[in-house]
Amino acid sequence: MRTNDAHGQNVWETLANKDAFWAACTSGKRRIDWGLEDFLATGEREVSWASRVAQEGQFYPSRRSLAVDFGCGPGRLTGALKERFQRVVGVDTSEAMLSVARRVHPEEGIEFSGSAKELENDSVDLIYSTFVLQHLTRDEVGNCFREFTRILHAGGLLIFQYPARPRWTVPGIAFFLLPTPLLTVIQRYILRYPGIMPMSWMAPAKVTRLATSCGLTILQYQVGPKYSPNWKDTWYFAKSN
Repeated sequence: MRTNDAHGQNVWETLANKDAFWAACTSGKRRIDWGLEDFLATGEREVSWASRVAQEGQFYPSRRSLAVDFGCGPGRLTGALKERFQRVVGVDTSEAMLSVARRVHPEEGIEFSGSAKELENDSVDLIYSTFVLQHLTRDEVGNCFREFTRILHAGGLLIFQYPARPRWTVPGIAFFLLPTPLLTVIQRYILRYPGIMPMSWMAPAKVTRLATSCGLTILQYQVGPKYSPNWKDTWYFAKSN
């Protein structure tokens, strides 16, 4: 696992102010001029797919009072979760992202917070998090897993995505082989990214071991919707022990 930047939260403030929708769903492209409806439609398709997988596996939560959109960004998934749960809390450390999310989702039953620490123990029926944990260090992912264990209801479900590895494309190979400083230079000065996103990956066996050590049980994992040609993404379905 490796990150290609060390700016932390400041990156997401920059990206949110430049283009929050692209930052939340780059689809492996340098720029996407997302319209709001098309942007939110990607969230509906993804949540619909993940919900169907969970229902077929018979581990979709029967109680649907509270869902958490962890790392919600500008709210790509939040509305889709609200269609399925009575209340949704979007959590993100970026105030700029949360500001966009509040404008996108002013409806009742949706609220946003800078931290999951405000949520009570065993209170959440579904935690959903995609394209978030990949931007954290291994220790930070472990901290998130432990927080998920704390807030997840006994009959609840955690759905998250994490890259297994880069694909064998030119950008994927670059992530795999090039040193972090050189990757940063390429992204900042050649590709002209407005902010350099930290990036990490981990094989499913390692993700499973880390999750288990943090009090989670992986029920199932599989390849999910393909957003980027440069990453082999895996979707995980888990419960609290």
